[in-house]
Amino acid sequence: RASTTLIMPISPSLFALNKVRELEDKLSHALEGGAIARKPEMWLLLNQVDDRQNVDRGVLRYLNDSSWRVFNTQIRKNTDLCAAANFKTDIFGYKPRSRGAGDFRALSKEVFDAGII
Repeated sequence: RASTTLIMPISPSLFALNKVRELEDKLSHALEGGAIARKPEMWLLLNQVDDRQNVDRGVLRYLNDSSWRVFNTQIRKNTDLCAAANFKTDIFGYKPRSRGAGDFRALSKEVFDAGII
């Protein structure tokens, strides 16, 4: 209720896009019913992206033509991110120079540059 911004990590899949639509509907109903004073600004963060996959590329094209706010930064599919979680640490503690760490650095810059935080 207090949040003004929602960052929603999603996989590049049609299932995830349907869930985003469902969330938007729920937020609209909550607004209409008075449960919230305003809808939070929603940003989509693409996670586990593999742009070699046709489905991923199709979802990316769809999102480029949509009205949703989508971060330019994408978190690419990366085994180091999974390994860091298995070792109960973040990617910066596990492999700070990895591609996954670079993706998250780029995301943090984009979030700050957009004035979200």
